[in-house]
Amino acid sequence: MAGPGPFNKEQFLLRALAALFLAQLLLHLLTLGSCLRGANQKSLCRDLSSAVKDTFEDALATTLALLSASTFNRGNPGNRSGPEY
Repeated sequence: MAGPGPFNKEQFLLRALAALFLAQLLLHLLTLGSCLRGANQKSLCRDLSSAVKDTFEDALATTLALLSASTFNRGNPGNRSGPEY
């Protein structure tokens, strides 16, 4: 029986980010549900749209940064400091 394959750091990071983003989405949906039911958290409900926008922008920026760094490192496997000019 073969053991587990080599550890894939990129796949692990992307799955961890996906889990984190899904957890954030769940929290935002729970907050939205609370606001729609008429909870007395007016300041929280008022700031919900900007919080969701900020979360989406941060998630997108983080994912793109990790993917671009991964692509850069794949092109230069021995070079960790950056391109040489």
